[in-house]
Amino acid sequence: MGEWRRVPLGDVFEVQLGKMLSAGTEYGEQFPYLANRNVQWGQIVIDELGTMNFSAIERERYRLKTGDLLVCEGGEVGRAALWSDQLPQCYFQNALHRLRATPDAAPRFMRHYIEFAALTGSLRALTGQTSIGHLPRSNLVRWLVSLPPLEEQRQIAEVLDTIDETIRATERVIAKLIATQTGILRTELEAGALTSRQSTIEREFEIESGITINATRAPRFNPVGYLRVANVQRGFIDTSALAMLEATQGEVIQKGLVAGDLLVVEGHASPREIGRCAVVPPSAEGLVFQNHLFRLRSRSIAPDVAQLLLNAMDAQEYWRRMCSTSSGLHTINSSMLRSMPISVPDRDHQRVLLDLIRASNDSVFSETTQLEKLRRLRSGLASDLLSGRVRTVAA
Repeated sequence: MGEWRRVPLGDVFEVQLGKMLSAGTEYGEQFPYLANRNVQWGQIVIDELGTMNFSAIERERYRLKTGDLLVCEGGEVGRAALWSDQLPQCYFQNALHRLRATPDAAPRFMRHYIEFAALTGSLRALTGQTSIGHLPRSNLVRWLVSLPPLEEQRQIAEVLDTIDETIRATERVIAKLIATQTGILRTELEAGALTSRQSTIEREFEIESGITINATRAPRFNPVGYLRVANVQRGFIDTSALAMLEATQGEVIQKGLVAGDLLVVEGHASPREIGRCAVVPPSAEGLVFQNHLFRLRSRSIAPDVAQLLLNAMDAQEYWRRMCSTSSGLHTINSSMLRSMPISVPDRDHQRVLLDLIRASNDSVFSETTQLEKLRRLRSGLASDLLSGRVRTVAA
């Protein structure tokens, strides 16, 4: 059995920071590039790409190739995904590191390794200690990584990729179930529109923003699990893979979640995801939540009905119209949220809606339970395989 070895990352990957977006790059021949917002956990989002000018020399230097690993330099430091020629020609901005493997390294393995290091907090030691965490290239190339033999790297990546695809397939099933449920419920909402009263989010909910995540939040003495935007899906919340931060006791008390709260996505790379929301389950009670989420605590509307109202089509159109964009991140501010109009069903109609929701929730609950089991399995496997506690090769 080959032994694992500790090597600087720069010995097994060519690490390149992308091109800086600066004055003048908007002129001349334009080419698409990836920014921080386009690299999500394990996937590249290419539906909204910026463009800028790259000279012939820069195109040679910054052009992406299949197997390149993109790692976020700032924001959620360590968020990483593989490029697989989603476009015939694409480049990358300096908010990203490109890791190009040598013959000794498997980029799919390193993607999982970096994500695990980011989620467990061990990558925090490499970030610059500023208000917003940054991962300098000089620190990244010196980072000592534990590397098994190449064949074992590939086997580990295959195991984790397989369970990731099963997770994504289950998510797609849940999304279809929720879409069907939402369609039925929207019809019922329209039927009861005449008895609904007009209100605003501010009148119906207590609103709280989340905790800002930065380098000073490294979980040293008081680690607390928190929910990220990725944990909040449309209609359900995944609590199986929590990131950690350091929070004060006051923040834990003030930002602590209660079952029945709603979490609403306030900021995302894609405007279609703004307003994505879910009811907080008992398993998330006491957790805190990041600053790109709003917590809504209902004063009079049943939580499941409130989730339905916020996921309704007209609400989604409101999110898209009212969100602003800065550095590629689409956001909706607190004042816009507070003034958002909402039609509140009367109590009798809420009871009808709740009966319909509960009747259709069985299938969603079953698939969501399965998804949570898969995510827990995945988290345990990642911990065992990426630490070398469990080997994929024979002794």
